Amino acid sequence: MSNMNNMSNVSVIQTNNRILLKTILYRVITIIISFIISNAFFKNIKKALFLTIIIELIQMINYCFYEIIWNNIKWGIEFKIENENISKSK
Repeated sequence: MSNMNNMSNVSVIQTNNRILLKTILYRVITIIISFIISNAFFKNIKKALFLTIIIELIQMINYCFYEIIWNNIKWGIEFKIENENISKSK
C-alpha cells in the first residue's frame, strides 16, 4: 500500500499526435453530418460543400485547441495501478 502513496505524482496525458488523430476522425464524421444538413437546406451540392468545408475547418482547429487546453487541466483525471501477485515457476 505504501507504493501507491509514492505514485501521487504520476499523471496520464494524451500526446498531441493522439489529439490530432482524434480530431481528424471526429471531424470526418461531423463533415458528413454537416454536408447532409447543408444540402437539405440549400438543395445545392456546390453551396453545401463549400459551407461544410469552411465550417468544419474552423471547428477542427477549435476542437484541437480545446483538447490541448483540457490536456493541461488535471481535474477529473484518475490513475490507478492494481498490484498483482505474480509467481515465477522454475
